[in-house]
Amino acid sequence: MWATLGTYAPFAFLNLTNPLISILYGYTGLTMGKYTTEEIEVVENKKGT
Repeated sequence: MWATLGTYAPFAFLNLTNPLISILYGYTGLTMGKYTTEEIEVVENKKGT
């Protein structure tokens, strides 16, 4: 039983920190930027080659 809990502990820690990181991102305004249509076309053209 302890072996299972020992391997699960790092994931439980990450689960507990997730809300704190979300709050931090909310207050600081850190986000993922949206691509413009030109940038999307460039990415799609690179996929074909």
